[in-house]
Amino acid sequence: LGAYGSNDTPNSPGSYANRTEPVNATITHDEQSLIFEMTQFQGVGVSEAVQRDKLYGAMPFLSLGIPMLWMGQEFSAPRGWANDGLKLSYRPLDWDWLLVQRGIDHFKWYRTLVNHRLKNPALYQGELRKLYRFDNAKCLAWGFVDTVTNSKVMAVANFHPFNQTPSNVPWLGDGTWYDIFDQSTMTVTGNSVPSFPLAPFTIKVYSNKPDSAYGIMSAGPERPTAPAGFGLSQNYPNPFNPVTTIVFEVPVSGAVSLSVYDILGKKVASLAEGVFSAGRHEVRFDASRLSTGVYFYRLTAGARTAVKRMSVVK
Repeated sequence: LGAYGSNDTPNSPGSYANRTEPVNATITHDEQSLIFEMTQFQGVGVSEAVQRDKLYGAMPFLSLGIPMLWMGQEFSAPRGWANDGLKLSYRPLDWDWLLVQRGIDHFKWYRTLVNHRLKNPALYQGELRKLYRFDNAKCLAWGFVDTVTNSKVMAVANFHPFNQTPSNVPWLGDGTWYDIFDQSTMTVTGNSVPSFPLAPFTIKVYSNKPDSAYGIMSAGPERPTAPAGFGLSQNYPNPFNPVTTIVFEVPVSGAVSLSVYDILGKKVASLAEGVFSAGRHEVRFDASRLSTGVYFYRLTAGARTAVKRMSVVK
């Protein structure tokens, strides 16, 4: 947003004239995913990393240029490598993230952004309006306007790790505005919002027209899922250091055991022990106290057992 000087229109300045040319992305083919980077190397907790990925991922859709997604970003797949020696390791896309709630929620978020970028004229042909930068609060307010269709989009983002409530936030017009993610409404008067509370690393996006005006279908209720089966997914990332995630599935409620063993068959960790409901479950394993090497993790549910191999690399 700082690249335009005093210009708000897409065809200025001349050095960045063609809005169809720049490609905007938070992840590219030769980089770690942001979730992986934050959780593995920056000490950020998983829930915060997922929330921050939503904030950062929204920016390419709410900027001039072409937004680009990369390999599972849209369902929160934490793709990456534990050290430089693993950069070229084969890392197939882990579709299992689309089957757990975190991935489902992430996919809905990105689907909404994609739909509005495709169908809302304010975003695909509108002019950028920089409105205000709240320096102390680390918040930004900006929007897009398409004068032909009178379509407008407003965005207010909090890049601060704490709750912020910027005051007198300038707005692109009075009337009813619709949150693009849940269609809840907000009424604006005087072309500003007196108080705008924002959770840490959160972005709010509003349209002056409801989804129905653009032919955007609401997500609606969740479709019934197929009955759960029995399965143990490959941990991800793998190899890893020191944290990895294991997803398993059981067909009925009952006793479940998930344990880790070294190559000699000695049990070195118990990851899950107890009664689990039918469906898919996700477990994080911290191998900080284990040495580099190959380990096996075994899932037992009733009379069924599955075993997979994992590698700790330090």
